[in-house]
Amino acid sequence: MYYIIGAGGHARSILGILESTLASSDVRLVDYKNSQSASVAECKHGVHVLNMSLNDLFAGKDDDISCILGIGELRERLRIIIAIKQNALHFPTVISDTAKISLGAKVSRLGTVVHDRVFIGVGASIGAFSIINTGAIVEHNVVVGRNTHIAPGSVLTGGCTVGDNVFVGAGAILTNSANIPSGCVIGAGAVVTRSLLQNDSTYIGVPAKLRD
Repeated sequence: MYYIIGAGGHARSILGILESTLASSDVRLVDYKNSQSASVAECKHGVHVLNMSLNDLFAGKDDDISCILGIGELRERLRIIIAIKQNALHFPTVISDTAKISLGAKVSRLGTVVHDRVFIGVGASIGAFSIINTGAIVEHNVVVGRNTHIAPGSVLTGGCTVGDNVFVGAGAILTNSANIPSGCVIGAGAVVTRSLLQNDSTYIGVPAKLRD
């Protein structure tokens, strides 16, 4: 059984990846934000939505249950990842069958999700619990850290390094082996032409500059 933590848009996009390999009866969405009482709340796309707290989910520790983080917001993901360390649940990596993973690329086997039509080049490395979203291009020798979200249509050119807990907005471009420090946000459509210096900062524009 697969439990997708979350019941919003990102969770439903993961359902789309799983539907080619799993029956709907093998998947549950977990709406942990509406968990006053454990119950089946509704059915979305033929999949049951469970009202269940994370504490109840983690307490299960069933060897037959695999969990997937179906939340896009990085701070909320990080909160759950920290909680995960206290339990023994299995968090597999999910890779769309339309993604292209080059030989020699390394994708963490812990909680990472690679969406439809993604390209990951030779020598690239993707960290645990990261999201490589629809149509993103991660070129050769790029390093992506843990719990980082590469949004749809982003392009990371060869040799770039992206730290932990980074959000790269939709359509952003990273060039010239740029380094993105941990905790940064790169705005949608931004073009990063050099290595950035400040952790936990937001960069926007063309070329990308520190937001005032």
